[in-house]
Amino acid sequence: MKLALRERMGWRASPRSHGLPAGVLGIGYGYKRTSGKRVSTECLRVYVRRKVSKRRLPLHRCLPKHIHGIPIDVIPMGTIRAHGAVAVRPGTSIGDAEGHSGTLGCIVTDGTAQYLLGSWHVMDYQNTGDGSPVYMPSPAPGVAGAPVGTIIQSPQVSLGPGSPIPFDAALAALAGAAVVDPTLAGIGAISQTLADLTAQQLPPVTIAGCATQGQSGTIEAVAEDVQVIYYDDSNSIGFLINQIGIVGDNGPFSEETDSGALVVTQGDCCPVGILVGGGAVTNVVDVPHSFASPIGVVLDHYQVTIVS
Repeated sequence: MKLALRERMGWRASPRSHGLPAGVLGIGYGYKRTSGKRVSTECLRVYVRRKVSKRRLPLHRCLPKHIHGIPIDVIPMGTIRAHGAVAVRPGTSIGDAEGHSGTLGCIVTDGTAQYLLGSWHVMDYQNTGDGSPVYMPSPAPGVAGAPVGTIIQSPQVSLGPGSPIPFDAALAALAGAAVVDPTLAGIGAISQTLADLTAQQLPPVTIAGCATQGQSGTIEAVAEDVQVIYYDDSNSIGFLINQIGIVGDNGPFSEETDSGALVVTQGDCCPVGILVGGGAVTNVVDVPHSFASPIGVVLDHYQVTIVS
């Protein structure tokens, strides 16, 4: 029956498409589904990305209702992906075993191996340093599966009175089975050239965050010393120095779960910084600011470069 359908539709095998036209993901033979339930009627099953009205299709692409008396069931699938092989990709959710959630900033390398670069306060919440597992996506508390990596370098930050903090970022070694896609989700390939923040005209920026992916923003300052409250605990205050201050062009530049996201220039995607956090609109704050740790400082500290 599958061969009969191929011949009827003129679907010819090729090394790339396996004889299936654009939009068709597969064909098979099984049972029909009606009103969301399986029924006992046997049918040819045609898997498609999405259903399209016959009025919008050319005649040669319209499927018949039957082949040799066997009904055809069209099943929308979107995309069929291999479970367990989802790519580790910047701009997507990352977190620890406690369920603290942020965004993976980028993939970096020391020339020998590749690593995950993200927020210290998300990836190493317990401040335990080397060996702490990280997960993608961030799991619900108590239901973590296999970790995607483990912390290998993290600043041992003392929150409260103490030394200033130059950046909020940590490094994790990838698990051996991880599949890596270094491009920024929703944005694309990252430039190897870091943004020039010394020019009089600072470049417009955007963010690859879980919450505000693609939000545009304006850099307003590049050497800000700010107090940051961690974990909604007024006793857990970090004093970060020389941070980049950014304002969103249309609402807040960043939101919850964006911590660790890579900030890049619009258009050419030159790295700017790793998102730390920011304020929110309130009855006394009309224009909330977000703050990012300069990416050059982070890369120099860990002696790594960004994988493009």
